[in-house]
Amino acid sequence: MKLKAKKYKKILKFYPDEYDFLTLHCKQVTKLAIQLFDETRSLHHLSKKGKEYLINASLLHDIGYIINSISHNKHSCKFIINNSQLRWNKKKREIIACIARYHRGPFPKKTHKIFAKLSEKKQRIVTILSALLRIADGLDYTHQNSVKSLNVQIDKDKVTIIVIPRKGLTPTTDIERARKKTDLFVHLFHWKDIVFVKKDNDI
Repeated sequence: MKLKAKKYKKILKFYPDEYDFLTLHCKQVTKLAIQLFDETRSLHHLSKKGKEYLINASLLHDIGYIINSISHNKHSCKFIINNSQLRWNKKKREIIACIARYHRGPFPKKTHKIFAKLSEKKQRIVTILSALLRIADGLDYTHQNSVKSLNVQIDKDKVTIIVIPRKGLTPTTDIERARKKTDLFVHLFHWKDIVFVKKDNDI
């Protein structure tokens, strides 16, 4: 998927020119997050609105780096909440901010102020989309854009994520990181086994 829509380009413009490396990373993560969303519909049953939340959060998940690299996920959350140039209503802003916050670090908790303000339904949406974003982010851990695409196979006892690398690249580190970042997905859907398989790309 190519992010050609003007509204997505407008969002990416919040990254200063010197942070172009983050823009490329966020575009890659967004692409992978969308694929994960589409491939796991039978688990999450979310609507197009959920997909839109995920896209916006994926594009902005690392915006906190321009404030401070330490706990950048929390800074991303604050940026989204407080930036008046993001033309979203308060509730949408809170949902997207929470998804961006939980792309790393601790799981969503009801003791977290912004998350706690959401309804139980919205809290579940945030948790599901954060779980997908964590995996997508892991698959571009090296910022090398090494993953061309992915497929997900859902069986009774396990989920298999089939990773198709870009030709000439071996995303070993990215896959290892993504495997670690399945933690929230496993917790949420009670899977005992998440398997990553690298498929050779001869194209």
